[in-house]
Amino acid sequence: MTTPTSYLLQMPTTPPKPTPGCAVCASLDRQRTQARASGDYSRESDCNVRMRAHTCRETPTPY
Repeated sequence: MTTPTSYLLQMPTTPPKPTPGCAVCASLDRQRTQARASGDYSRESDCNVRMRAHTCRETPTPY
């Protein structure tokens, strides 16, 4: 029998900012704004994750 493992996951404190001049970041920012305005917080979160992981950044934004 194994002992259950628990994990403490922290939420990012602030949403990522789009990189100036990046069309992908700008698009994700627009989608995120629309999602928030319509109450689709899951989609808003998805946009935040995609923006943090987007390759135009030298290093991904830490969570």
